[in-house]
Amino acid sequence: MLSYGNATKSDQKQARTEQINRTILHFHFAFIRQLLAAFISYNNILAKPVKRTILFIQI
Repeated sequence: MLSYGNATKSDQKQARTEQINRTILHFHFAFIRQLLAAFISYNNILAKPVKRTILFIQI
């Protein structure tokens, strides 16, 4: 928790708003990272048979 000390009400509200915004941003970026990781692993699964086919054609 944030300790406000002798801050005014508007300062407290501002600090609380900033804390909430930081939390939302943190979860937002975590969600995007998860999506990217899922997308990359999905592409790797799709790409493996293609790579094998290309190697087979080259031989």
